[in-house]
Amino acid sequence: MDPDPQAGVQVGMRVVRGVDWKWGQQDGGEGGVGTVVELGRHGSPSTPDRTVVVQWDQGTRTNYRAGYQGAHDLLLYDNAQIGVRHPNIICDCCKKHGLRGMRWKCRVCLDYDLCTQCYMHNKHELAHAFDRYETAHSRPVTLSPRQGLLRIPLRGIFQGAKVVRGPDWEWGSQDGGEGKPGRVVDIRGWDVETGRSVASVTWADGTTNVYRVGHKGKVDLKCVGEAAGGFYYKDHLPRLGKPAELQRRDGGVYRTDGHRASHHGPRGRARAVQPRDALDLPPRGAHQASQGSHLGLTPARSWLLSAWTLLPWLWG
Repeated sequence: MDPDPQAGVQVGMRVVRGVDWKWGQQDGGEGGVGTVVELGRHGSPSTPDRTVVVQWDQGTRTNYRAGYQGAHDLLLYDNAQIGVRHPNIICDCCKKHGLRGMRWKCRVCLDYDLCTQCYMHNKHELAHAFDRYETAHSRPVTLSPRQGLLRIPLRGIFQGAKVVRGPDWEWGSQDGGEGKPGRVVDIRGWDVETGRSVASVTWADGTTNVYRVGHKGKVDLKCVGEAAGGFYYKDHLPRLGKPAELQRRDGGVYRTDGHRASHHGPRGRARAVQPRDALDLPPRGAHQASQGSHLGLTPARSWLLSAWTLLPWLWG
């Protein structure tokens, strides 16, 4: 099996509420964005396997189901923050090379691709169906045309947002002191490692530095005045924790959890459990970063044709 290092759920991913959401306004309302900051593990009483802890931009921090007992509370909005990149793909709208995050490929036009931002901003023909690629190694998922679908506005830590220091802050008094606000100038990637994973913030004293919003799974900021961040088609985003299928050289199809995919029969719907109340997740304090960061300043198929049956004729 060819492992995909960017497959599956990882800290740093940016998420929005999903199909099984039943937790009121914990996310600040539909369209609010959060960051996966912790993954569930076997044996944990508060954060079991197939759950994740999310730090919402507006400050709430708690855990949610990502496949736990069949429920999916979240949708993956962006995975550029974990380094997902399509090296040889260019967005045909904004012309950025090495498309970051999910790739959206038109099924009607020859060799036409969009990045997530352009796709969600209604670039190209809305009547055309697209394929979605979660990573450079995942199989395409065919989507319906965007025309007529509900598009939800994004809100959170985006350009123009008002912010204060957040849970992973470790940058001393760069902000002028706890509670002092700053303004997000832009969202960018950190060097060549990750995309849309840090925010450039200008503080009241005029200084500007860069802070983590998903980079290495850390969140240095809390939003106290949200900004618009574009839009998203809820029906076109993948469910967080639902295994994607990977391309295979042997022609097989495998899920990102390593099991061979099966398409026989519908899956039953498991009963839902409450992530916070039933799992008794305690309030989480700020986690200090320990990364040593200097922030703060078409699937291929191989067909083998055997020649053994021809050898007697060649040697005859």
